[in-house]
Amino acid sequence: MRYLFYDVETPNRRNDSICAVGWALYDGLVEVSQEYQLIDPRADFDVFNSRIHGIYAADVAGMPTFGEYWTSTLATLMSSAIVVAHNANFDMSVTSKALDREGTELPRVMYIDTLPALRALFPGQSCKLTDLAKMYGYSYTAHNAGEDAVILADILSAICMERDYDSFDELFDVANAKPQTAQLYAARPEPACRVSPSERYREKLQKIIDGAKRKGVDLTDIHFAFHGNLNNPELMRVGGLDLIVQALGGVYHASVSKKVDYLVCFDGEETGSVRKAKTLIDAGAQIQIIETDAFLNLIGYRVAEPNHVGPAHIRERKSESQRQKDEEARLKYEARQQKAAARAEREARKAQRQCADRHRHAVLQLTLDGDVVRQFSSVAEAAETLGINKYSIKDAARGKQKTAGGYRWTRVADDGEPGK
Repeated sequence: MRYLFYDVETPNRRNDSICAVGWALYDGLVEVSQEYQLIDPRADFDVFNSRIHGIYAADVAGMPTFGEYWTSTLATLMSSAIVVAHNANFDMSVTSKALDREGTELPRVMYIDTLPALRALFPGQSCKLTDLAKMYGYSYTAHNAGEDAVILADILSAICMERDYDSFDELFDVANAKPQTAQLYAARPEPACRVSPSERYREKLQKIIDGAKRKGVDLTDIHFAFHGNLNNPELMRVGGLDLIVQALGGVYHASVSKKVDYLVCFDGEETGSVRKAKTLIDAGAQIQIIETDAFLNLIGYRVAEPNHVGPAHIRERKSESQRQKDEEARLKYEARQQKAAARAEREARKAQRQCADRHRHAVLQLTLDGDVVRQFSSVAEAAETLGINKYSIKDAARGKQKTAGGYRWTRVADDGEPGK
């Protein structure tokens, strides 16, 4: 039997489009092929989804649409194998909606949901892929469609080996996981009352983000760290504030460091984070410790005019600091260049002097009639070669005496001709 282990990632909470597909095709217990493909969903990306799977709009630019990938690849695979997915209802529902958005004919497929199957095999235990992977000694990146599909196949293969099952068929039989025939169709919108609390929380945060953008809030290159617990009926959790900050261009830090611009304290207790920030401030760090109201003013929360001046001033200070660093780097570079040029000039002058010295010290050996016998590079060479006192040669070359060793001597000028 051929099985197609399958997983998708979605760009937003509507779950009607796909931004990544991963699959691994097995024939029996043998892997045939696998693939991970980014998809252009032709839909907007929620910061919440991108934070989970790490895929952003820029990553899928130029990638195939789901309709194109379905036609080229998935349609053939799903028609020739049983689809296997963990919490398959989600993957198949999203696939259904994505195909419907593309206007593609919706075929019938066979699929198996491994979530209830694994719960039957491991009663009372967590059946999350991350927990099962850890149990069997696998390490992988969760929420990557390709790795999720492959790790599911690896886990089931490990179970078969551990329990002496000959095939995935036997494993599914033991778990009473029978293939289901599903007609892929466009799901109807769920009633508003069925929206989960987490989805409502995301909606609230998205409204805050949208409102801040309309008010022109710009936290680009502004670094935040948070301390304490935020008691607010809408924001509720500090865990969502990093999403707001990042959606507005800011940077979130899990701990205090000299890179932080704002340490937001939601209570008055001076714990380790605050003490560390004050220590860094004493050492010269530009950290501002602010309270809840000041932070909410920064993100434009329920204020007509957010605090644009603070972030703009920080960016201006950073820009000026960077300009100073660039200027210092330029001056240092020019100083190094000047030193290198001066060194090169000194070496050139030294080489010229050495060349001149070689000519100045060279001497010619002449007969008494003035015919050239030989040229020596120095008086010392002539003295050593001919066994003549070097001082006599030097004095003869200078005209202080007529001859040395029975020869006349003269210096060689810079132009190579006999000198005076």
